[in-house]
Amino acid sequence: MAFHKSLRAKLLPELITDNALSYKDAIMLSNVDSRLLSPEPESLCKIGMIDDSDQIEIAEKSRFEDTLISR
Repeated sequence: MAFHKSLRAKLLPELITDNALSYKDAIMLSNVDSRLLSPEPESLCKIGMIDDSDQIEIAEKSRFEDTLISR
C-alpha cells in the first residue's frame, strides 16, 4: 500500500500538495497506467482474525476419524 503512495509522490509531487496540475503534468499523467492512480485495494490479510471454532471442529473430526480407523 505504501508503495503506491510513494510512487504517486515520485511521479506527481503536485498531487500531495493539492496544487493544480500543469498541462505538461496532465499530458504525462495520461501516459501513466491508471491502476497506479486508483485507490489502494483492501487487503485480504486479516492478522489475528482466526476463528478458533473452525480449527476445533476440524481437530475433533480428525480425532473421530482416527478413532474409527484404529478400531
